[in-house]
Amino acid sequence: MNGLLGFADNFKVSNVSAAVVDAARAVGLALAGRDGFPTIGDWSAVNIRRQKYHHRIALASIVANNEYKFWNANYSPNICNLPQQGSIGGDAIAFITSLRFKLEQAYDITGAAVVAGEPGHTSASANVGTAATTAADCKIIFDNGLVNFKAGSRDLIKDCYGLYNFPAGGGADGGGWSNNTGTTSNLTSAFGQVNNGQPNSNNGYAFLPIPWVSGNDLLDLSLRFPFARTLAGALVAKFEMDTILISGNK
Repeated sequence: MNGLLGFADNFKVSNVSAAVVDAARAVGLALAGRDGFPTIGDWSAVNIRRQKYHHRIALASIVANNEYKFWNANYSPNICNLPQQGSIGGDAIAFITSLRFKLEQAYDITGAAVVAGEPGHTSASANVGTAATTAADCKIIFDNGLVNFKAGSRDLIKDCYGLYNFPAGGGADGGGWSNNTGTTSNLTSAFGQVNNGQPNSNNGYAFLPIPWVSGNDLLDLSLRFPFARTLAGALVAKFEMDTILISGNK
């Protein structure tokens, strides 16, 4: 069962401690608007917090119908911060509250600057054109893309087309401008930035009902485009997953 009502009175999850299951049931009932918490023997045995997971992949070009996979990397805080490949790990249950998609411009997944994809320039007219084309690339990517998201055998998202359905929730707002001294060859600066939706921290794909996952569930998110496109500059594609995480306090 995907929803909060999966936490019935006798609900159990294999390989997850009773304390974590009890605490998750309490959180689930509260999220569902149900009165009364079940009795918890020792709240100090669990840790409850908001946890944001992310996975960033390099996107230099789009290959038609290729599946770009997320949550399948080993732990690396800058690239994928799931504690285990494809899993929230160990003695834990998480409620997934929202999902967001963002394109990062100017940097690769290691954090090194990539001038060709940089949205802001103080250079010649050739770079101004790159900035404008990169902004167009972002718009085309946001308007397209087929997303599927599974937790074990459960479909959390099925064939959702259009990455605008997963707004980024923050970051620079869209815009662009340039300055010159009278001739195209003397164009000295330009800026182009496209954000996926309004930069509001509450903006994102909201799950309803709110699904839960445990460390037993293999998370598998795929992104596919129906066309091929060579991108003007290096981009990083990032999915962010907001959760309420309940884990054993060891």
